[in-house]
Amino acid sequence: MKFWILNIIYIILGILLLPALSAQAQLRLPGGASLSIKISPEFPDPGAEVRAELLSYSLDVNRASITWALDGKALASGVGVKEVSFKAAAHGAKNTLSASATSPGGERFETSVVIRPQSVDLILDAKSRVPHWYRGAALPISRTRVVVSAIPNFISSGARINPSSLQYEWRVDRRLISDFSGRGKDSISVLTPGLGEVAKEVMVKVSSSDASLVKEARAMVQAFSPEILFYERLPLEGIKTSLALRTKNLFAGGEFEVQAVPFSMNYSSLSDLSFSWSFDGNATDPLSGEPDTLLVKTGGGSEGQSGLIGILVSNLKTLFESVNASFDVNIQ
Repeated sequence: MKFWILNIIYIILGILLLPALSAQAQLRLPGGASLSIKISPEFPDPGAEVRAELLSYSLDVNRASITWALDGKALASGVGVKEVSFKAAAHGAKNTLSASATSPGGERFETSVVIRPQSVDLILDAKSRVPHWYRGAALPISRTRVVVSAIPNFISSGARINPSSLQYEWRVDRRLISDFSGRGKDSISVLTPGLGEVAKEVMVKVSSSDASLVKEARAMVQAFSPEILFYERLPLEGIKTSLALRTKNLFAGGEFEVQAVPFSMNYSSLSDLSFSWSFDGNATDPLSGEPDTLLVKTGGGSEGQSGLIGILVSNLKTLFESVNASFDVNIQ
């Protein structure tokens, strides 16, 4: 009996409270349309092409009459004109993009966004080595550390902002690296992937202290194979760096010196490396005191012959870092 009485009481209470609950739900409904502008790219470079889209969850922008203005000047207008494109301002300047939308019923709504283009460059510093005369950069190799540094060029009120006062948020493959993030932390150390593995995406978000200036930059970190290139060494001129040897042609009875040069190997000095030379598969000795250089001599009557000079360079300080290379010698 008590069970039935309780059920009747719950039913009566539910009927009495239903109008109140309905009124509360109606109060939560939005009273007007909300507009927003989506910018792509989100943080454009100075002078870059920018695409803007007008968004609303309560107004049908496809049927609304839309007017766009850029820095106070008319940009585009018409029914359903929800997208526009323009060029971002120059470095240190800003754009003010505004949009107004009028519904078919005559209701008018407005929104605007300020765009302040800034720039950030990323520099990768691999710990591998290249010869001092090589103008290019050393490439990162498998399972080594690479330092990625951000070089921001933020301008406000005509003056460059000190990079040490900016905030840096670093991510590797979208994962926040909090230890390297914070005020003035403009670099990060990243372990390179193995050979054949997917490259790592390094991203930094740089912002001013009040977050009014923001810019993102990305770089892909991948592993490259170290390389050995051969260069002829001339008696008076030294190493001929303008051309790496792929094939060497010389007359019978002639001779030449060849130097093996490592590119992007992880070593401090030549003493960290071992050089094993061969001629047609047979071991041969380098010049005395110069393990990276071989003297090649040809005998008289050897016209028309050819041979293969090879080398195996191994890193004595690092396991599994060895590089093979070879080139052909043709005797005329």
